[in-house]
Amino acid sequence: MEAGLTVVVPVWNREGRIAQTLDSIARGSCLPRQLIVVDNGSTDATAATCRAWQTAHASLPMRITVLAEARRGASFARNSGLSAVQTEWVYFFDSDDDFDSAFTADVMEICSSSAHGVDVVFLPVVQEIGGRFRPRAYCKPLTPSTQILSAMLATQNVVYRTEWLLTLGGWNTSLTTWDDWELGVRVAMSRPRVAWLTRRAYHRVYVHASSLTGTGYGSRRQQILAALRAVGASVGGDGAAMVALYLRSQIVAGTLLGEGDDASGVMAFAAELSVAVGRRHRLAGWLLRRYVSHGWRGAWRLALLML
Repeated sequence: MEAGLTVVVPVWNREGRIAQTLDSIARGSCLPRQLIVVDNGSTDATAATCRAWQTAHASLPMRITVLAEARRGASFARNSGLSAVQTEWVYFFDSDDDFDSAFTADVMEICSSSAHGVDVVFLPVVQEIGGRFRPRAYCKPLTPSTQILSAMLATQNVVYRTEWLLTLGGWNTSLTTWDDWELGVRVAMSRPRVAWLTRRAYHRVYVHASSLTGTGYGSRRQQILAALRAVGASVGGDGAAMVALYLRSQIVAGTLLGEGDDASGVMAFAAELSVAVGRRHRLAGWLLRRYVSHGWRGAWRLALLML
């Protein structure tokens, strides 16, 4: 692996937006060494738009690669991009967000100044929800329990040492939602060396119904349940993480109930987990489910206090 950072951007049916995202990367005060765009089987003109952008920006001092990944799903696209990375560090960015111009310089500064080496660099991002911009919440330290409840290791909150991420296996391609949350749990379970780049929040991440993040749980409750089960398989021997997963499942069930949707599958999974937690935590789970079902926010912070 050569020195420097690669940015990987998976994209699907974003012909009207992808050029804006790539332009924001190209405007950085310090450019990544490599930019990899992975078209994930788009049915519009996205692939042609990416290739045209690549040609128009061939003079930039960064290698630009456009790949095609026919297997549908962000996990397949990200893993395809990961396999083509040639630099020591890799960062994954979504195709409908705006890149911070100082990001690459700040990341490379902290990577190069770490005295003992790091595996991941955590950073907060700015999210736009309902027309309001605010930093995405996080908490220290990074443990399986804090990741399960806060989901702070999302796709755009982490820079990875490439070889370390390859050893971890990348994204779980059986999952079509919450795959970044599940990867974050495996990251936390592996006890990486973490550097915290928290001087400010970076980028502008837009949350909307057609984004990779999406809004609402009801339309993807089965996919969320699959992610909960995948995490359960990863943390089976960690008592604190099992409690956190039980509380998270109750929060998900409460969210579904609040949306007027079917929470029976998630509640059944929580019941499976309940045999591994104590009476106090079962009561806490019931209270959290009720709390969230009434539309109240911040349940994950309350759950952290209940561990």
